[in-house]
This record gives sequence, C-alpha cells and structure tokens, in this order.
Amino acid sequence: MSALVLMLLTAAPLPAPKAPRDVDPVMDVMAAELKRAMTLSMPATAESKQPEKPYYARCYVTVEDEFGVSANFGALYPPGGGRSLSIETTVRVGSEKFDNTNFSGGGYGYSFGGRGRFPAEEDLDAIRRSLWLSFDGNYKAAVEAIARKRAFLQANQVKDVIADWSTVTPEVVLLPREEPPALDADAWAARVKKASAACRASKSAHSCTVGFRSRHMCQRFVASDGAKHRFCETKLELKVSASGQAADGMPVGAEWKVQGRSEAELPDEAALLAAVKDTAAMLEKKLAAPAADQDYVGPVLFTESAAPIFFLATLASPLSFPRENLGQRQQGRLTERLGKHVSVSALSAIDDPTQRAWTSPTGAVVPLFGHYPVDDDGVTPKPVTLVKEGVLQSFFMSRIPTKAFATSNGHARGSQASTGSLFVSTSQPQPLAALKKRLVELAKEEDSDFGLMVSVLPQNLNDRPNGSTVTLPNLPLLVHRVYADGREELVRGYGFKPTSQRVLKDIVGMGDDPRAINTEQFGQNVSAVAPSVLVKLLELNRARDDYGKPPALPRPALSVK
Repeated sequence: MSALVLMLLTAAPLPAPKAPRDVDPVMDVMAAELKRAMTLSMPATAESKQPEKPYYARCYVTVEDEFGVSANFGALYPPGGGRSLSIETTVRVGSEKFDNTNFSGGGYGYSFGGRGRFPAEEDLDAIRRSLWLSFDGNYKAAVEAIARKRAFLQANQVKDVIADWSTVTPEVVLLPREEPPALDADAWAARVKKASAACRASKSAHSCTVGFRSRHMCQRFVASDGAKHRFCETKLELKVSASGQAADGMPVGAEWKVQGRSEAELPDEAALLAAVKDTAAMLEKKLAAPAADQDYVGPVLFTESAAPIFFLATLASPLSFPRENLGQRQQGRLTERLGKHVSVSALSAIDDPTQRAWTSPTGAVVPLFGHYPVDDDGVTPKPVTLVKEGVLQSFFMSRIPTKAFATSNGHARGSQASTGSLFVSTSQPQPLAALKKRLVELAKEEDSDFGLMVSVLPQNLNDRPNGSTVTLPNLPLLVHRVYADGREELVRGYGFKPTSQRVLKDIVGMGDDPRAINTEQFGQNVSAVAPSVLVKLLELNRARDDYGKPPALPRPALSVK
C-alpha cells in the first residue's frame, strides 16, 4: 500500500460543514447601535463616585402588518391597516444590585424610539438613526432617575432594598422570519358586507357591524448580555357587534368574536352569517329584558366565557406586577400569601405559555394566543404552578427580583411580569345543573327569590393590582336571574362593586365544563381556560336611571338585502 493511500485512510474525517449564519441586516444594525450605546458615559458625581455607564441595555424592533375591513348594515367602511415599525430601547445604569429602575419617582426605564415617526419600511439607516436617538434619550433619563433614587434613599429609611435586576444565561431564539398571510382583501370585504346586511332584518338595532382584522407581528430583540430573539405571530379575528337603546334609554349591546392563526381556523361564510343572526337576536332580547330595579347582594354563578374572565381578574391580575417600586407600598397583596390558602382547596391553577392550543372536552381545538416562544426579557417561558389545592405556590416573575423569588420564570410581558395562558381546574367538578340548584339555595339564604348567572363579561382587563382590592369587569354583558322553579330571566343593568381577594375563598362550587378564551390583559395577548364557578357572595349595583332618551323617531326602514 502506498504511503499516500495510507495517509488518506488514517486521516481524520473532515469536520461537518457549519450551519449557514442567520443573515438579518436589521439585527446587525441593532447589535451595532447597542454596542455603541454601551459606551455612553457621564462624569462621576459626589453621589455616584464613578462615571455613570450602562451595565445593561437592550432594544426591540417590531414590524406589524395589519389589515382590517368592516361593514355596518351591509355598507362598507374604508379598509384600514398597512405596515408600521416601532422601536423600543432600555438602558440601565448602576449595577444589578442598584440601578435606575423600580423607583416610583424615577420615571420609566424605557423609551419608544426617540424623536419623530418611524418609516414603515425596514430602512436600515432610519432604524439606525432612531436607535441612536432612543438610546441617547433613554440613557440621559436613566442617569437622572438613579440620582433621584439615591437622593430618596438618603432622605428616607428603607428597611429592605432588593436588587433591581437578575442574571440569566443569555438565550438565542431565532425563529424563521415569516411573511404576512396572503389575504384577498376584496373577498373579505364582500364577506363582511354580506354578513352585516343580515342585520337589516333586526327592527331595533341602531348599529350592526361585522369586522375582519388581520395582525401579523415580527419582533426582533438584542440585549447587551448576548441574548437575542426573533419570532413572528399572526392573529386573525372576526367580530360582530350590535347595539341599540332600550325604551328607558339604557345603551345595550351584544357581540361575538372568534380568533385564529389562519383563515382555515375561522368560521366559513355560513357560520359567520349564523353568528350575525344570533347576535342580532340576542340584542333584541336584551332590549326587551327588564332592567335591574335594585342592588343585589348574593351568590353569582359565572358560566361560559365569563368564567375564564373571572379568574383573569381575581387570580391572574393580583399575581401580576409582583415587584412594588421603591417609595410605593400596597398592603395586603395576594403575592404576600405564599404558602398559604388563597382559595378553596378544590382549586388549582397553572400558567403555561408554552401551549399553542387547547382541546376542549368535545374535541374542539382552540388556539391560545397567550403562547409565546420567548418573553420580553429574552427568557424562554416555563409552566408555573400558581395555586395547588388552594395554596399559593408562586406568581409571575420577570428578571426583576422580588423578596420571594430572585429569578425569572419567563413571564415578562412588556415592562413587568404578568399572565401568559392561565389554566384553572378543580378536583371536585359538578354539572352545571347542580351549580344552578346550589345558586338558588344560596340566594334563598340571602332572602332573595333568585340568584344571578353571568355568562359574558367585558374584556377590559387593565386594572393593575391594588392592594387587597379585586376589580371585576363592570357591567356584565349577559346576565340571567335564576329562580327556584328553574326559570331563567334575562336582565340588564347590573354592575359589580369592587370586592376583595377573599373572593377566591368564597367559591362554593366549580363546573365540569372548562371553556377557553383569548383576550388582552395589560395590553398583552393572554388566554385562559376555566370551568363555571359559583361564588357565595358578591355585590352588584343597579344601573343609573338618567340615560338620554331614545331617538324621537323610529329607525328608517331598511331594505333587506
């Protein structure tokens, strides 16, 4: 055997070819400007004793493509949408132990793009300029904020000063870039126009709108500690809204909506038309229903979509924003009760943003828009057990430490920690009929002839935690009085009074009928899955009676298309 052949046979195998580098010019620009921002500096002062330099910075560039079209009684509105680009930066000066954030007198720790508007296209020079201005303004604000924070500590006695930021292993999550869905704008315009025309048969509706909206978002993130991510998501929504005015002047509405990640997940034309007719019929029933004539104190049964909303308001919201700013103190927060019973023992709850969909007991697959591959601190989310058999186990955490937890569990949403996808369950499920029977029994104990059953709640979930107070979405959209003989009477005009975090201990029964909803909380997409829930005692006000009078003339006749 020749020496050459022997050398070839004994030579080490060639290394496997490296995976091609992910080429993303926008992220290259972000990294370059971030590197420059980390060199910002101001001279030392008597308080700082050293030059104020960033120890951490990050930036986001988010591109959104939107399209929306709607029609009212078969008449189209001009379509809307287009592409928009937004930039957000964060600069922290000082150190992880003590920096410019988490102080109520320090302003916000981020800036939205400096001065001026952003071009809609991904122009690299425009992005570079906007990042430069944003980092500059953000850095100067951070220097001012840390000076005010130091002055506050000099003038005030603070028992516990918690670190302001936590260290994590930098994660790189670069998912493929996705183009917005190819939609036939004319076809969707024709569909909503035809569907909304079905409302012309309604005799009492003042407005009946059918709308379609598409939102495609791609977020890029680069941080000074090496973390970076890129992912895209698409959300399509069909919505039907009908409104009118009752004879006593009270505004009344009914709505229906559904979301999906693709057009295939949305109802077809026939199903949409049926939803429009059902919504218009519900409006007619609500307009004819009696108004609440007195306040109510007694049991309330939350069913259908109202049940998940109830738990988002009473459990998820109080466990959000767990870190209180320096100089701000709220007594009696739910987050202070770790290891203690905060609800009935039959209740357990987890939050799991890793789940993309949920399958109902009937086999229906519901997309969960509370899913995200990586949170806004660049940390991959983890399932978190919040409540186990009634005992509080944990709460939502970002990279901002708290007294109880020093590290993130991947729930940074925006500037603080909050909900992803909430799953509430019970170890003692009951049929809805049994809950209704118990509702009437509890009402009798409160000297009431009926109990209240709430099936639809407004989805305005932006009330931040406020001590021990819990705020349910006011003015429930669908309420029935349930009587001992089984009769259910539609009623309008009730509104919830604020309650306390003890409401979770006042649960006397939960159903065997879990329901999923997608909504927004604190400006973020969230999901919740929960069964019907019966609460022993809540207070509701009757509606005021000083509404404007209905139109003096009847609605003009509409031709049925």
